[in-house]
Amino acid sequence: MAVYEGFLVENPAMRVDAAVTGRDLFGLLMGTGQVDEAVAVSERVAELMREMHAEGQDGWLHHQGPGKVVK
Repeated sequence: MAVYEGFLVENPAMRVDAAVTGRDLFGLLMGTGQVDEAVAVSERVAELMREMHAEGQDGWLHHQGPGKVVK
């Protein structure tokens, strides 16, 4: 496990789609009663997706090392 934007994720080495990761993290956090954290995940994913699309990128986040995310 590693920290992603302050949240734990199972496999930081894999290439993950931001929307799927956000949905999975949202569900995990909501399921454990961490409502404020779940809302923060949704807001951050939306922000990242807007930034990437504005830059003409493909909408993927690339994990590079534990907890480090690069666009």
